[in-house]
Amino acid sequence: MIPGFNKQGLLTQGVHYSNWEEFKTVFGFNAHRLQLIEGLAKGLTVLKKFGCKSVYLDGSFTTSKIYPGDVDVCFDNTGMDWKKLKQDYPEFFDVKNGTKIQKEKYSTHFFSCNAFETYFLDFFQFDREGNPKGIVKMYLSSFNGNDKKREAI
Repeated sequence: MIPGFNKQGLLTQGVHYSNWEEFKTVFGFNAHRLQLIEGLAKGLTVLKKFGCKSVYLDGSFTTSKIYPGDVDVCFDNTGMDWKKLKQDYPEFFDVKNGTKIQKEKYSTHFFSCNAFETYFLDFFQFDREGNPKGIVKMYLSSFNGNDKKREAI
């Protein structure tokens, strides 16, 4: 369950579990955010197709900010078909220019991690001023990708 925001507009500290429907309800509170969610959904569709089981969501999108620039996602790569993903969707591996291609295609920055890596997960749990904040974990079993007839790019 996603908790409320603190006085700074950040999620309360910790890893908060959510399903896709709750995530959309809590964070899709205006047209701009819904557009970012649509881009995120395209990327999650791709990741799920290649075996991703869970993601961590962060960035200005998981704050109370009215117009966030994008969504930050750390995806657990454990058990994924890396070779095929890299062949079919090389943008998930292209981190040149601040993941510009990812942001253009999906309104999202994707970072890979696995269950044994903690760098991004630790990094995600602090804002730029070093204040602790919460992040959202979502199991992709709750994501069907078919809110509208959606196809991955």
